Amino acid sequence: MNMISPDPHHLHPLDIVVRMTGYSRRKIIFYCRKGIVAPAESPSG
Repeated sequence: MNMISPDPHHLHPLDIVVRMTGYSRRKIIFYCRKGIVAPAESPSG
């Protein structure tokens, strides 16, 4: 498995995170709700 080290100061849209990780949108949202990863909102909303 290839490890990805994205810039922690750059926000990525959910669809990009899906492509980078190979996880489904549903799984990423689940991890956010469980507090495993922190969602962020872009300054523009």
